[in-house]
Amino acid sequence: MVDCMEFLAGKELFELEELIEIFGEKRYRAKQIYEWIYVHNVDDFSSMSNISKSFREKLKGEFSLYSIKLENINKSRDGSKKFLFKLWDGNFIESVYIPEREWSTICISSQVGCAMGCKFCATGKMGFVRNLSAGEIVEQLIHVIKSENLKKKRVNVVYMGMGEPLLNFDNVIKSYNLITDPDGMSISRRRVTISTCGILDGLEKIRALEKIPKLAISLNATKDEIRNELMPINKKYSFKDVLNFCDKLPLKKGERITIEYVMLKDKNDSMEDAKRLSKLLKPFRTKINLIPYNPIDDVYDSSPMDRIFKFQEFLKKRGFTVTIRDSKGKDISGACGMLALKSI
Repeated sequence: MVDCMEFLAGKELFELEELIEIFGEKRYRAKQIYEWIYVHNVDDFSSMSNISKSFREKLKGEFSLYSIKLENINKSRDGSKKFLFKLWDGNFIESVYIPEREWSTICISSQVGCAMGCKFCATGKMGFVRNLSAGEIVEQLIHVIKSENLKKKRVNVVYMGMGEPLLNFDNVIKSYNLITDPDGMSISRRRVTISTCGILDGLEKIRALEKIPKLAISLNATKDEIRNELMPINKKYSFKDVLNFCDKLPLKKGERITIEYVMLKDKNDSMEDAKRLSKLLKPFRTKINLIPYNPIDDVYDSSPMDRIFKFQEFLKKRGFTVTIRDSKGKDISGACGMLALKSI
């Protein structure tokens, strides 16, 4: 028999079909279970009303539905919420819910901690513990959707929480497929974004996929010496090499790669930086998201808003689509770059 600690959330339909056959049940039972997990997001086996009670008891004896447990919800003054989850092995992760007028954004984690060591990111200071399973990634989304009673068609999902998604490639892509499966969670692919600091090996794997997810690349500098300081990964994957990858990606009409740029006072926010950024990005199909820095220590300061607006205006005049991220949840350490398990 199967391990009684095995979890069903995170399994694809064919995996459920293989498990169901162990019990001598028809394969269509797997589709029913799949829908109860990903479409209806049920809490327990007893809610699976179109499955016999005897089979539900067998399932309950062999499996658990979910592997993560909601430990705490911290609510910000701006309405955003930070969710603290305890994993089956005692580790913790955080996710963030950001309500908007027309939609909601859920920021999910892909690792416990992070190995990238970006100097402006609290998660980077934690170091790396382990990768999350596909189930642990998807379950974050299920928990937040259920907690906030959200309509999935009004949800944006961003892999911008704890961890570098492309260093957990297989589990991230598996979770992405589950999230966007029309027969499952059915969240539109155009509403799901995977963010990366530029892991070229992972980006090349992305390019080989049949269905390519939306990508956001964390750039944050226009000179190697500055990016080397801010993001040590630049010494292995130069930002120029990462940008050149943008030419290789077979984007559909109207699709663009998002370039994320954290605004740090007197470090990367000068007009010379804006000019270099314009020149760097001109050949590529990109849009730019300027991110006011959320201080995590006294090493860096955020650029003044008037300087960020000036930076934005310069780029817009040169034909770029440029947004400024409204960093919500700062008072609960839930804004961009601030996730570091301070809720425990």
